[in-house]
Amino acid sequence: MILIWKSHILLVISYVLTIGSVELIFLSSVFYKFDQGGYLPLVFAAVLMTIMYVWNNVFQKKYYYELEHKISLEMFKQIVVDKSFCRIPGLAMFYSELVEGIPPIFKHYVENVPALHSVLVFISIKSLPISKVSEEERFIFR
Repeated sequence: MILIWKSHILLVISYVLTIGSVELIFLSSVFYKFDQGGYLPLVFAAVLMTIMYVWNNVFQKKYYYELEHKISLEMFKQIVVDKSFCRIPGLAMFYSELVEGIPPIFKHYVENVPALHSVLVFISIKSLPISKVSEEERFIFR
């Protein structure tokens, strides 16, 4: 992971040391009162860390699944020109974090809904840890 600091390194180090020392003082007080209920903050922290770990792990697995099972352009064209679908007026939007390709949720949608909207929009938003992006690269429409 790349981190781009916009502040002086001494300011960043002093911030980390300040927050770290406060956390260590809190942890020492929790350990001091452990038998009198001080274990509760540790249990809450463990539960929250477990939830965040599972959330992050599932999010990564979802992204890699979409990356491996994305729909090719030929298959997309074949689905869209199929006459067995009823075309209805309206707008359908499909969101994915894939930078290129059609997400596999579209195939699931087509298999379970016998109608396609007249306008299909595939949205991909990818956040990058870059501090400055030139004006011409901020929005890319394909």
